[in-house]
Amino acid sequence: MNLLKSWTLPLETVSEGNLFEHWTKAGARHKRQKKFIKDKLSEISVYANRQITIKFIRISPRFLDADENLRMAFKWIKDQISEIIYPEKTIVDPESIKRAQQKNIELIKDGKKPKRIIRKVSGRADDTDMIKWDYGQEKGKPKEKAMRVEVYAD
Repeated sequence: MNLLKSWTLPLETVSEGNLFEHWTKAGARHKRQKKFIKDKLSEISVYANRQITIKFIRISPRFLDADENLRMAFKWIKDQISEIIYPEKTIVDPESIKRAQQKNIELIKDGKKPKRIIRKVSGRADDTDMIKWDYGQEKGKPKEKAMRVEVYAD
């Protein structure tokens, strides 16, 4: 693999699976993470339609369980990055087509019949074969909370 670009960001990631907090606090953190990534990594969209590997590296004084908790810590960040690269997903959903027709929303026509509509689907843009996801972690200095995003060509 060939490293194309790397960003080190001062963004804290936590073990989402082991936190017991109020849903509004978690929601606010997810919103902050997504906004931060959208602001700092908007240029990552140049890698659309290329076979790439994106590696997340968590930098913190303590390690997370690499099997489950590390992946969960990057869930919202992964969703946002994939939405930057693939901002729209095609949904083939007859119910959505029916609702769109009732509301007079223009449909993309596939042949003679409208078969699909294109709409933004939050959290599903990472479902693509074009991106492979990898995870790692490094020991940081005391109180250091950061992450690194690396993009590799496949």
